[in-house]
Amino acid sequence: DLLNKCIELDRNYAFIEYPEILSERDIKNLDWSVGGFHDGRIEKLEENNDSLYLLFSDLWGCKLEVWFEGDVEYDASSRDPDLYDPYWYGGTVIIQDGFIYLIDDDNATVEDIYKGWCYFKARKMKYHIIPT
Repeated sequence: DLLNKCIELDRNYAFIEYPEILSERDIKNLDWSVGGFHDGRIEKLEENNDSLYLLFSDLWGCKLEVWFEGDVEYDASSRDPDLYDPYWYGGTVIIQDGFIYLIDDDNATVEDIYKGWCYFKARKMKYHIIPT
């Protein structure tokens, strides 16, 4: 009976390999999956027109690919490994006023962003988790 119940629950689950952040639930799923961005660092940052690709490494148990699209704005200068400590203590994802923000700090707000603060902002955000 238990095996049949597990099979039924699994049948109803649809795995999405590249989820988009659309809701608070999506934010919680991402945050939980990557351990709140703790100990992560940006290994790669690539701009392409109005999109941005990030590869985070050193997260607990995974790497994380993130794509931002639409009205992209960011400042990652404070995590330049040639000048500063590149590791994140934690991160916050926020949906506000039609934008999605990823901010390098726990419990941050959009109002906390200032010049030199590591953050990313765009109309769309999707991600892919790579187990390590």
